Amino acid sequence: MSGLIVTFAPERTVSNDFLPTLGERVRAGGGALRLVELRCAAAEIERRLGEPSRQRFGKLRDVALYRELEKDGAFAGPVMPPAELVIETDAIEPAEAARAHCPSPIMTAELPLPSLVPQVAIGTLRN
Repeated sequence: MSGLIVTFAPERTVSNDFLPTLGERVRAGGGALRLVELRCAAAEIERRLGEPSRQRFGKLRDVALYRELEKDGAFAGPVMPPAELVIETDAIEPAEAARAHCPSPIMTAELPLPSLVPQVAIGTLRN
């Protein structure tokens, strides 16, 4: 395998040692950890919460609940290191952004995530 892309949403259940530990393991295996941040404005996140495709994966769809969770700090996660690439996804869908900025073909899988917050794509890339 020449690369792997993993996504996660920084939130309070993600430990502060997640990225450092992942980086150590990736480098020990001869890979490189590359961070890409996908950003999206709050208004667009709330609009996307209503998308029918979210129901298929059991994702959060209730805007009022999202706002309550946000207010209660549910999406406060570990401090993220600076990303090599920041993609503003307001005008495009995240999958389209990934295709536009990926240097080689990738296989993607959509996994059920409990929320729609800015995500960080993490990949091990080898030249």
